Amino acid sequence: MNHKYWIIFLSFFLSSCFATKIGTKSKDASLSNLENLEITKESLQVQESNIKEKEVSDIITSSPLVNHKYVLKKLGDEQTEPLKNTHLPYIVIDIHGAIYGFSGCNRLLGQVDLKEIQNGYIDFTGLGVTKMMCEEVSSKLENIFLSTLSQVVFYKFEDDQLILQNKNSEDVLIFTQEEKP
Repeated sequence: MNHKYWIIFLSFFLSSCFATKIGTKSKDASLSNLENLEITKESLQVQESNIKEKEVSDIITSSPLVNHKYVLKKLGDEQTEPLKNTHLPYIVIDIHGAIYGFSGCNRLLGQVDLKEIQNGYIDFTGLGVTKMMCEEVSSKLENIFLSTLSQVVFYKFEDDQLILQNKNSEDVLIFTQEEKP
């Protein structure tokens, strides 16, 4: 039985039991039973909250978005190719919401609110990079990549690819999954 329905059933059952007892006891006993009923309702709310957190946790840990390395395949309409002496940008999101990776020249880090990912929304916050000296072409790719990443609002998976979209639901970054981060 679904946890939510079980909690609702249990709360109705307990409230009907207490209602019956309240009608047959003295006023003091009735107040005591009402206090017990309130505690029971509070404990049910806590249990329901814990169940919701567990469901969110299960969604997060089972999401293909989490704990996989995604390498940039397409930036806007342009296919990306590895540059001389460097790697393509990539991202990894861990189960705690930390994002890390490579942005074209520098290492990338930041945060993602994992509670929102179950709805297809994604919000990269606190994005930062190291400040290494880069070739001009790497710096240009990195600037475009970071600017585009900061505009991402939605994500989806299609044909084994992670597709990040802007607020207009336009595909702006397309990644392919690499075996292990």
